[in-house]
Amino acid sequence: MSWALHNLGHIALDAGDLWTAATRFRESIALRRRGGPTLNYAAGLAGLAAVAFRSGALVDAARLYGAVASMLDTTHTVLAPADEHVRSADLAAVHAVLDRQGEVAALEGGRTATPAEIDSLAAAIATKIASGER
Repeated sequence: MSWALHNLGHIALDAGDLWTAATRFRESIALRRRGGPTLNYAAGLAGLAAVAFRSGALVDAARLYGAVASMLDTTHTVLAPADEHVRSADLAAVHAVLDRQGEVAALEGGRTATPAEIDSLAAAIATKIASGER
């Protein structure tokens, strides 16, 4: 079920429907969170980071992408090719913008965040998207 929700999140993301994408990724993350910092959980967070990026919440996206990188390093895994394609493209753009704004520390903040902080950030991003905030 979590992969079906994850894939529906990507379909909504590709269609530009950020609210639906955030909702589907959040539902997927809720199912995956139980397993701890696994590849599946990292993939769900990467999907939500993509939503944050597209909504203009670059610092939030950077924090989530930092958390994803930490999980991938810890588990010695990589994202599926489709997820990695989105993550790589988004990260290049996030780096370019945040370097200019001097906020590269957001990536490191995500890498060192606790699981509770990551869950809180993911929930906050989904709530912001649902309410139309940035």
